[in-house]
Amino acid sequence: MPDRFVVILALLLAPASLLAQEKPVLGKAPFNGLKARATAIRFFESSGAATAAKDRVFSTRFDALTTRFINLELELEYPKAVQRTGFQVECRFEGREEKTRTLELTGTIEPGWTGSYHSGGVGSTERGQWAPGIYKVSCREEGQLVAAAQLEVFQAAAAVRALGAAVVQLKFFQSLAERLPIETRRYSTRFEARSARWIKTEFALVYPPVTAPVSFVVECAYVFPDQSVKRVRTERQIPAGWTGSVHVQGMAVEQWPVGRYAVSCWNNGEKMSEGKFAVEQGVGVKDGGMGKLQFSSVKAGVRGPESAAFEVGSYDTLYVEASVPARAAGDSSSFGCLVTDPAGISSGFALKGELREKEKMLLARGPVGILDAPKLRGSYRVECRTGSKAVVSGQFEVTGAAEVAELDARLVNAGLFTGSDEPPDDEAVGDVVFSAARLKALWVVALLDHPTDKGVGTVGYACRVSGAKQAVIASSGPQTLAIETGERAIVLRQRLVPAARQRWTPGKYTVSCSAGAATLLRMPFELTR
Repeated sequence: MPDRFVVILALLLAPASLLAQEKPVLGKAPFNGLKARATAIRFFESSGAATAAKDRVFSTRFDALTTRFINLELELEYPKAVQRTGFQVECRFEGREEKTRTLELTGTIEPGWTGSYHSGGVGSTERGQWAPGIYKVSCREEGQLVAAAQLEVFQAAAAVRALGAAVVQLKFFQSLAERLPIETRRYSTRFEARSARWIKTEFALVYPPVTAPVSFVVECAYVFPDQSVKRVRTERQIPAGWTGSVHVQGMAVEQWPVGRYAVSCWNNGEKMSEGKFAVEQGVGVKDGGMGKLQFSSVKAGVRGPESAAFEVGSYDTLYVEASVPARAAGDSSSFGCLVTDPAGISSGFALKGELREKEKMLLARGPVGILDAPKLRGSYRVECRTGSKAVVSGQFEVTGAAEVAELDARLVNAGLFTGSDEPPDDEAVGDVVFSAARLKALWVVALLDHPTDKGVGTVGYACRVSGAKQAVIASSGPQTLAIETGERAIVLRQRLVPAARQRWTPGKYTVSCSAGAATLLRMPFELTR
């Protein structure tokens, strides 16, 4: 009797995080004659959009501040299906909230199947809509219990106490410069030692609505392979009304040592988040090596022929096919690859391989690890490893006519930003609609591709803002842009303010920059009240 009392007392005093770990109850139900049995029920968080199976992170504990949708995945097994069978399962989420959340999980089982996975979720696209506490989840089909489990929504300690903020992601990317808000960020945890210069840490915060501007300091510590530590310290300011923001802390090193790095970011002596990345030495072999890389393009879903050169705008995605002898791959069935663009920006990606017994080759095909179609002209190098020995490399060219022939330049990206005297930094967000009453100065930032030494030296340019009937509202006057030998990309930053007896007024405008007779860029924007 005393033993039983102790057990009951222990259960009553057990913390909620332990109660949420109770084993789920799994049962059987008719499922329109299939007599299916649940073999597992799992939970994962999402934005509400469908989440690929490989990207689901299963848990029974969810942060109250960051959770949007809580999804459940139901795993079923049944005798071999002889016909297509549809079903509907009702799942109820019951917790401290007054209203029970209900999920109508519908699914279809195809002929020949003996098992399947089905998922759905309840929640909101806005974070912070789940009250902390224990939730009991039960799923029934035709009134019979299929699965039951518990999950916990908990209140985590704030990563930035002044904001009550939580960190929802931490990523790494390689950059061309210290302050460049318009470049494409290719997130990776692997970079190439020969070309890496700026490696930056990006972290995203979510928090309750800010009632007044809040400043906070973040210090990110980079731990190098030799265990030495270098720190980057920056003050950030959050305007009133915000509920989330993305921040960047970066470091430039002339030659990053090969090895593994750890990065941790801190606020007021408390760790916010941490992550790791690696700097790798290139494989150092000529094209081919122990295997072969072949490149092709896809445009509007149609695959083009294999090639080693592609014109800008002629494709949506570039694909690579890797092959090495099976004996060289050893036990590995996948490739770890690095792509390095003409500007030296590298990022890692993986290819899942398939062993072809007949050809005695390990083959893999997939998109080159670039987020969008490359716009930089020049040579792209791809290097892949599999196993401990098999290395293969290759390269392809991206070609295209220069938009500014005098400089051999082509516009890659451009953006408009509000500001005052200082140019926008990595965290600035561009727009095409601004408030005339609040706009002090308009900044235009442009990134131009520059693959040759043509135009090296000092180049003159001018930018202006024109309104209705081509009336000039603001002009930079003659400016100069220095282009050094070997400079792979040109960054233009120009501040524009209304001329004398002019002011920003609501209406539609165009900002344009030109170098002599050549137009560098032309962008429309609008001013509201």
